[in-house]
Amino acid sequence: MKFFVNLLTTSRIPLVLSVVLINLMYNTQDSVLWFWVSIIVMALVGLTDFADGYLARKYKVTSKFGAHADPLTDKIFFLATFPMLIYLASYNSNKFHAMALVVLGISYSIRDQIVTFYRTIGTDYNIDAKATWYGKLRTAISFPGIMFIYYQIQFPMEGMSKFLSQKVLNIV
Repeated sequence: MKFFVNLLTTSRIPLVLSVVLINLMYNTQDSVLWFWVSIIVMALVGLTDFADGYLARKYKVTSKFGAHADPLTDKIFFLATFPMLIYLASYNSNKFHAMALVVLGISYSIRDQIVTFYRTIGTDYNIDAKATWYGKLRTAISFPGIMFIYYQIQFPMEGMSKFLSQKVLNIV
């Protein structure tokens, strides 16, 4: 079971990379198929993040590898998706949202670097570096949040639905 949980954790890396590649190779605003493939793969990333932690705790198969690999794969998700979202917002002439995503991406990166720094210092003093509920909550909110932003930026729309969606995006 420990192998399966660690496999779920590490499976997020190729899933995240596939979302980025799909969006760099195809303009998903013009392709309903690639848009939905991206959304589904992002959902799988979020589900595997939830499932590996849940299964590791339920079956008591937590490991040092998992304790370090899980936050690493979360960081890879954020480090890959923020630049992708910034690119997509800029590509779609949405400069304000691109700038807001730059600030959000930098904030996430700084926070992750600070946490990594403290975890490294903690291991030098044999302090347990397990994830906190604050970190779990941040991740639980961030995955759907990024999917929502992606949906708003890339949903393939026409006519009035595109106009209404732009109004919602401008409010957000």
